[in-house]
Amino acid sequence: MMNQTSNTVKNYSLDPFSDDVFKQLFDELYVSLCRYTMKFVHDDFTAEDVVQDLFVYYWENRDRLSKIDSIKMYLFTAARNRALN
Repeated sequence: MMNQTSNTVKNYSLDPFSDDVFKQLFDELYVSLCRYTMKFVHDDFTAEDVVQDLFVYYWENRDRLSKIDSIKMYLFTAARNRALN
């Protein structure tokens, strides 16, 4: 039996830019991205702002980001970079 993560990753690769997959990405990764970002900004509100801005950027530029191999890795890397800037 496949675990939830395997199913989710498989779905991402099928159509990583659909509304449903975007919602699934947000629901699955938002809290983890906020916790990760907190390591750099040390403030809950700032971490949430960084992650929310990241998801807005991702949604608005999803057509240009279509060549991303790993959406999850991209989001965590982008969250770190945004937190450090």
